[in-house]
Amino acid sequence: MLSKVATRAFKGVLPLLKSTRPAVLSLVQVPVGTFTTEADIQRAKLKLSKSLSKELKYEEENYQVDDSVQNFLKQSGFQLKDAEGENELELRKQVGSTTVLVTFQSRPPNYENEEEEGEKEQKEENQEEQEGESCDFTVYLIRPNKQALCYECATYDSEIIIQSINVIDDVEGHRKLSRFERGVNTYSGPEFGSLDERLQTGLQEYLRGFGINEELAVFIEHVSLDKEHRLYMKWLTDVSKWIEH
Repeated sequence: MLSKVATRAFKGVLPLLKSTRPAVLSLVQVPVGTFTTEADIQRAKLKLSKSLSKELKYEEENYQVDDSVQNFLKQSGFQLKDAEGENELELRKQVGSTTVLVTFQSRPPNYENEEEEGEKEQKEENQEEQEGESCDFTVYLIRPNKQALCYECATYDSEIIIQSINVIDDVEGHRKLSRFERGVNTYSGPEFGSLDERLQTGLQEYLRGFGINEELAVFIEHVSLDKEHRLYMKWLTDVSKWIEH
């Protein structure tokens, strides 16, 4: 049997034990509206469908087919591969025994360039440089033996910036890798800007001889934006169809 002292000590602990017990959550405490009903889903569905339809209508009304695309292809001799639903586009033509392959991807617009003139002028006062239109692209000069001289490039306000040059044995395998992955396991060549100026000039002029020039840069900048616009409209259509069915 417990002694009187032990009994008094035990009774003194009981209030503490009772105060530290976890509270039991009653169903009455669950906030009203926690459970979603079919009516709630239908209301959200209707609201979303209207928003998607409105956005798609706006994009379709503001989309215009540019005839200059076909004019460039006709004059340059390039053939454009533009598969529906795919991000990547390619230009291809034959120059003597060399196949010229240019690959690039769709890109979102530079919203910085779409601001109102007043806002742009104000920013120009505070910034010396403004971000221009830019798009990465890769040029493969492929010989009959399938070996290629690869130029990693970018456009910047319709100018071509060469970033690196390397010889590629497997073009198709190389195309499947991102730019970052291409330089992880293998040497992708020195930074182009670190080369001797005479060597830079020679490599630039050699590339221009295959039709990689400012006109191509303008084309890539334009078509990459156009592709993004078309992909966005397709995405809106696909999501809208799914929601409505």
